[in-house]
Amino acid sequence: MGGMCSGRICYLFRFYLYNYQFWMFKMYENYILWLYMFVVGQVLDVCGWTCWMYWKFVVYE
Repeated sequence: MGGMCSGRICYLFRFYLYNYQFWMFKMYENYILWLYMFVVGQVLDVCGWTCWMYWKFVVYE
């Protein structure tokens, strides 16, 4: 089992981050903060896909 990377972990991080960014947006309507959180969310999204592809095509091949 190579590495500690897990798509499920990444997905959970992304899920909570999106909920948090939505709450921040509704509470403060801070566009700059929302945009920053969105970019971070995209990075985690890439992380999640990378982890999933790694596990699917490398570990279980």
